[in-house]
Amino acid sequence: KIYDRSGNNHPPAVFGAGSNQPRWLPWDGTPSVYLPGASGNYVSCPDAVAIRVTGDIEIVARVALDDWTPSVEMTVLAREQAAANRSYRLSVLTDGRLNLTMTTDGSTLSNASSSLAGPWDNTTYWVKVTRRQSDGRVQYFYASDQAIEPTGWTQLGTDLTLSSGAAIHSGTSQLEVGSRLAGATQPLAGRVDRAIVRSGFGGTTVADFDA
Repeated sequence: KIYDRSGNNHPPAVFGAGSNQPRWLPWDGTPSVYLPGASGNYVSCPDAVAIRVTGDIEIVARVALDDWTPSVEMTVLAREQAAANRSYRLSVLTDGRLNLTMTTDGSTLSNASSSLAGPWDNTTYWVKVTRRQSDGRVQYFYASDQAIEPTGWTQLGTDLTLSSGAAIHSGTSQLEVGSRLAGATQPLAGRVDRAIVRSGFGGTTVADFDA
């Protein structure tokens, strides 16, 4: 039974046996949200001026995917609420490479995928991508799991170029963790502990989901 200790005198909640019996999940000391890879399962925050990053951008995430080489591409974080209202997205491709997608007009997508897949093995990693507006330089990084955001990173593959000199579309999309297009597309299967967006490299934090 689960007892009400609020003082409202609700009767205890009683559960049945078998499939109706509640299951207790082990606590590993790491706050997280688990997403099952199903449409409609995601975390979001409404649009705000702060998250409309158009210049230099940095996206950081602490994630433990069920499969780092998924059968379909999975979104880690995105501002792509509708087909004509897109800004930026970080995803994981089916071969384990990280992928940054952006648009300059809200609809026409461009992307740059990491030249290498990470050393993923179904465990937790910190991942990071940066994109510099002036020359379009994109860099990917990873770090082994730790409780706080790493100060030391390993670059994943070589430098890439994405829409050199162009600004990211501002738009009015919500910010989604674990999906895009309002939870309908590329749902993530796995655990998300942290997801951060910064304007500038190591600059102003404009969004910080900390489970």
